[in-house]
Amino acid sequence: MVRVSYEWLWLVSLSLLAWACTGAHEVDPVRDTSELETPDGEADDGSVTPDAAEELLPGDCVSGATRCVLSVLQSCVEGLWQTETTCQHGCEAGECLAPPPIGTCAEPLAMTLGATLISTTRTDNANMTWQRGCADAYANLTPYGPETVFLLTLEAPTMVRFSVDPIDITYFGLYIRGTCAASETEAHSACGGSANPGGRFSKDVLLGTGSHYVVVDDFADANHPPGRFRIKAEAIVTPQCAGQVPRLLDLSTGTVSFSGDTATGASGTYWRQYDCPNDAISSLGKENIFGFAVAKRGRLTIQVTPTEPSDSKVGVYLRRHCGDRDSQIACGYTPGVSAVWMDVEALPAGAYWLFVDDFASNIDGPQTYDLVLNFE
Repeated sequence: MVRVSYEWLWLVSLSLLAWACTGAHEVDPVRDTSELETPDGEADDGSVTPDAAEELLPGDCVSGATRCVLSVLQSCVEGLWQTETTCQHGCEAGECLAPPPIGTCAEPLAMTLGATLISTTRTDNANMTWQRGCADAYANLTPYGPETVFLLTLEAPTMVRFSVDPIDITYFGLYIRGTCAASETEAHSACGGSANPGGRFSKDVLLGTGSHYVVVDDFADANHPPGRFRIKAEAIVTPQCAGQVPRLLDLSTGTVSFSGDTATGASGTYWRQYDCPNDAISSLGKENIFGFAVAKRGRLTIQVTPTEPSDSKVGVYLRRHCGDRDSQIACGYTPGVSAVWMDVEALPAGAYWLFVDDFASNIDGPQTYDLVLNFE
């Protein structure tokens, strides 16, 4: 007779249960990384749909979980997010990043707008790769192979389309930095790659005045070695967002000022209210939209002062992606008389979109204002 202990049966049962719950799934190595063109609550023409005023409340978090809000690490305590610390070198995937390696950078090749260049990743330089955020958007793949670097200098803020056309049947990745060897100056969301061997791809990026290092990198795939490619950078018209074309601001000197009027804007979007002051209503009036880009991590301050009428309500909010309300990273509000003041520490390099919004009602409408941005 075979005797089986209850303890052994219990262990076997747990193992079978764990196997059944785990399951297996495949990850598609090719992912669509295009940005959402029409966020919830906005029609294709940029107008706000009738149900847009219904705010979605944030979901409860699981105690012990962590998340990143820009460079701030937050942890979940009893179902609520609480700030834990500010990460000096940035925050990704719920943890503070270690100090980035400086490494070395190959001598860059000159690039000018409108010119097509032929080059190759068959180089002796394999010192750089893109940040984790780019890997997350590209099926968790990272270009560890050799790279070629180009230097593009702009005289004004410009929307630029980078097009990469492989000559050889292999994979290429593209990313952009403000300082060649410093990964912390890599522009957020300004990366892309081949969806298949030899596949063409393009990436539209808002870049500021000054020099930009454009890296074309290889993925070190044994079946698809480094190869040749064509690359072109061309200026394009700034695309519409929420029913208007954003005005581009130049922060290359560290400070920019502008006097505006929300009456000249459009009522095409509104802020993500649950992140904003509790006494502020939803900003369903007309808004002006501004785009700007910074080439390094730094501190951004924003001040908006209503001028006529001076006691007008003003809402101000900042997004990583113009058409995506969920990419909002900061907001401010004044009920009138005083100015809106926003302070964003450790803002990562890259492009951002600023909204100055009024509040549609019979006692508060469009207003003029003075806007001042500082970055250091």
